[in-house]
Amino acid sequence: MMSLVVSLVVAVCSCSLLFGVFSSLRVSRVEKERDMLRQEEAVLKTALKNHKVRLENEESVDGDREHIISRLQQSEDLRD
Repeated sequence: MMSLVVSLVVAVCSCSLLFGVFSSLRVSRVEKERDMLRQEEAVLKTALKNHKVRLENEESVDGDREHIISRLQQSEDLRD
């Protein structure tokens, strides 16, 4: 009878230990995935910001270009 109780205690302890090990492995895997997603998010945010800045610069250049052309036409300095 005593050996049955000892066997049950060992089995419960073993199961608890295995559950802890597998849980920690799963947490580690999820943390790595979270870090990877954060890096991807940072890259995408930077790309989006760069795209917005590029669009703003293109709009600024287009407006400046039209202004320069009209000014040159008015002063008759624009060559064909």
